[in-house]
Amino acid sequence: MDALDIISLATAKNWISVDVTDTQWDTDIQRLIKTAVDRVERYTSWRLYQRTETVYNRQQPYYSPANYFPPAGLGEWHGSTGVRSIPGGLSIYLYPFTITSVKDSADADVTYTTAIQPLKTLLYAAPNSVINLQTGFATGDITKIPQTFIDAALKLITDMFENRDNYTTSMPTEVQYMLNQYRRALI
Repeated sequence: MDALDIISLATAKNWISVDVTDTQWDTDIQRLIKTAVDRVERYTSWRLYQRTETVYNRQQPYYSPANYFPPAGLGEWHGSTGVRSIPGGLSIYLYPFTITSVKDSADADVTYTTAIQPLKTLLYAAPNSVINLQTGFATGDITKIPQTFIDAALKLITDMFENRDNYTTSMPTEVQYMLNQYRRALI
């Protein structure tokens, strides 16, 4: 599954008013679909289609209370965008996700604990653990994706297509307003 399962080529072509039978732009529009969905995902920390992601708990073994979370700006990002290391564990901002395994370097299962908070899940595991996550909406759950994400991606596709010779790297303000209510990463 990928971004083209979220927004079809025909949907994007219809949205940007390109004749569906005209195949001249197909490769470019498919690339724009993937770019737009990726930008929405990176901006919000939501995963729109299902995939497996691996993150690493590269921590030094020292004591920290289970309810400790560093102030904004402290800690560092590891593995996937949407995961930040904290003393003794990780803050996972990705949504939706399921933890499929937590293993050590010898591929043995590791005991871990989680604490669910409003915009993140804290995961505490042994240092140097490898955490596998199943992220995103499954094929049968695609209808659960908020329509705002689809609309934002379509607006990005339009902006990038119309300005394909010189589009900016910044997110259009209109799209930011649409997506801000869904942002999970508090930086």
